[in-house]
Amino acid sequence: MKVIKLKPIRKAKAREMYRDYVKACQKFPGMDHYRRMRDVLREIKNGKKIICLSESIMAGGLNDKGEPRLAIARLSWEFCRCVRYQNGRIYFTGHRRWRNRPISITGNLFPGQKDSDLQTVIPPIPPHLLPKSKDRYYILWEVEDWSEVPRDPFLLRRIPRTDYYVIVAAWNLTKLERQIIKGAK
Repeated sequence: MKVIKLKPIRKAKAREMYRDYVKACQKFPGMDHYRRMRDVLREIKNGKKIICLSESIMAGGLNDKGEPRLAIARLSWEFCRCVRYQNGRIYFTGHRRWRNRPISITGNLFPGQKDSDLQTVIPPIPPHLLPKSKDRYYILWEVEDWSEVPRDPFLLRRIPRTDYYVIVAAWNLTKLERQIIKGAK
């Protein structure tokens, strides 16, 4: 799966920048972009791998049918619905009627494509990787075909108020897991 990771910053440089942004947040508490930068740098200085979601969705591209190759879902969803509009806007939701905080991909991704409404199953997380809380966690995976069972997912944790996510884990679904999911569809 092709995802766009942030260009590496040396830990020492990230620590230095982090301290600067902590001071800036204290000095100018209303400056939201300082808080966002501080939060991203905190993860980098701690050695975490970070991805930019909108850039990763764009880099993933479209399949032969003109459908997005990457999908994202909140950990609490039972299925993933992807709605894409001709203007390039993409929304992911776990409900048919937008009630459960859809994920909106910002930017003008894949403009000129026809409107589409797709749905697929969400890959299961191995029990040893399950986080204690589902609140800030997401699953990102490659969708070869929206009617097929997914494979090779990432478990992500969102950095609040940003388009950036920490890669918590990656795994491959076994053949048995894929067969069980396919049978439950």
